[in-house]
Amino acid sequence: MAHNPSRKKTGTAVVALLFFGILTCYILQMSPAPILLNLGEHFGVLDNNSLLNLPVNIMYPFIIVGCLVGPSLDTKIGTRNLFVLTMGFVAFGTLLNFAASSSYLILLVGRALFGLGFGFGVPFIGSAIMQWFKPKGREKMNTLNGFFPFIGTLICFSAVAPIASLFGWEFSLGIWGLIALVILAVWVLFVKAKNLPNYADPLDESESVEEKHLYRDLWSRKAIRLLVVAFSLDYINYSFIATILPMFIAESGGFSDAIAGFASSVAFPGIGLIGCLAGGMVMSKIGKRKPQFLVGSVVEFAGILIATLGANVSVVFVLIGISLYAFGNGFWLPSLYCVPMELKGMTASKAGASFALITAIGFIFGFLSPIVGGFMTDALMPLSGLSTYAAQHVFGLRWTLFAFGLVYIINFICFMKIKETGPGKDRHQEQSA
Repeated sequence: MAHNPSRKKTGTAVVALLFFGILTCYILQMSPAPILLNLGEHFGVLDNNSLLNLPVNIMYPFIIVGCLVGPSLDTKIGTRNLFVLTMGFVAFGTLLNFAASSSYLILLVGRALFGLGFGFGVPFIGSAIMQWFKPKGREKMNTLNGFFPFIGTLICFSAVAPIASLFGWEFSLGIWGLIALVILAVWVLFVKAKNLPNYADPLDESESVEEKHLYRDLWSRKAIRLLVVAFSLDYINYSFIATILPMFIAESGGFSDAIAGFASSVAFPGIGLIGCLAGGMVMSKIGKRKPQFLVGSVVEFAGILIATLGANVSVVFVLIGISLYAFGNGFWLPSLYCVPMELKGMTASKAGASFALITAIGFIFGFLSPIVGGFMTDALMPLSGLSTYAAQHVFGLRWTLFAFGLVYIINFICFMKIKETGPGKDRHQEQSA
């Protein structure tokens, strides 16, 4: 095949725009979390933990809709145009923050529109990686895909509170919409469908099931069902921790929002990023996926036990425990994204749909987690016997998180049942022969 300079330039632009576009989505995913106490005071919902958590978790039903509708749009309008929809909704929904000062409803509507765009982005990235990258590139991109939640949350927890203190919370939430708008404009102007490669096997694509049977086909696969259960239970904890962590640390240690946000960014996404990098490196070296699942879930469980049981001793135990949790969470994420692509008969559209299915069901639990967690926290607070609101709140949060952490026993069982899909399984079979 002749060398195509325009395709090479397009490839570089695609990787850069994918990185910054999806990263922007993950920065925004938890963006209200570092300033929830400020938002609660501003809108008068500080005394209701479920309403207080709503600016974070209202996005989840709309992410779910975007996830489930996205694969159909991918086949109709193409993967390149699906990214246009992704960044369009993300930009518009986020820019509404500039008009939300006097209306809690506008804040929530903006978060909902952002959620729809985020949801479109989930099947988009799965389909894009399958089409636009060769097998070795897919492994690297799936590791990068695992980075996004941690890099995004790291930036969010580090930047949102300081920006809010300088320019107001509307600006600290809305500025990311301008970034999304720039990415959208560059994509529309410079990335053309004709210059995008397609490395998905055309023979596999011809075997694609009818669209109406797509999710039925995916659900019939045991590995997909086990990943759905494991990701969903894991997301109960991820969503709750990401929502309450800055507030939990601020009240446990008596810190300001800015210091608590920085400590949260190091302990949670910062260490999670290291875990993801380590998991990706181990995965590439041994060519297996299952060991990362098992090790990661054990480390997550241990981390939550340390954070919750040690919270009444010192905030240091919270930071150590959450750091362990984050490392374990990141350690198995690259494997999560690789397994669906390695199942027999998978195509680009099926890979994108499998990402969407796993994420959509997981995000149902992510949506319910802060709500249920809020009710549990409110119910547990009076049982503490403590005199101050902050101490009661910490008590409620830590025991709610302890209860949520018990699901990792189920996760470990699910990961034990998943069959190895990586190339390392073939090397093991050759050595055993």
